Amino acid sequence: MKLTSPKLTSPNLKLLGSYLDAWNTHDVARVLAFFVPDSVYEDTVLAESFVGHAALRTFLEDMFRAYPDASFELHAAFDSGNCVSWEWTMHGHFTGTGKSRLPAKGQTIALRGASFTELRDGLIVCNRDYWDMGALMKQLGLKVGAPAT
Repeated sequence: MKLTSPKLTSPNLKLLGSYLDAWNTHDVARVLAFFVPDSVYEDTVLAESFVGHAALRTFLEDMFRAYPDASFELHAAFDSGNCVSWEWTMHGHFTGTGKSRLPAKGQTIALRGASFTELRDGLIVCNRDYWDMGALMKQLGLKVGAPAT
């Protein structure tokens, strides 16, 4: 099944499109501008939460070091008032120069995931990401459940 990009017609979905454009430029300040100052960004797979702009800035900088050419492709998006849910694929190469202890050899990744984004007055209050660690490990050439060496 080929996934295609959805039409972003509602104000919230247009905001999502602009938000993804900011991610795809790797402009940390531009991404942060979409969040309220006391926002919560949760990576559910890594069991980490980043509260406020300073913590989110650190996360974004680390992410863009680990995946210097990361880009997000949007497949589906749904607007339910104050919450947008969306399915995406992150494409890029893993350099591991962030905080990760996984072996990095510039592996190509295409990682599918989904996010739930709560909005208030046109800004992100909370974002929760869900993605498949097993798929990432496989793409990095690691066995699921095997310790990194």
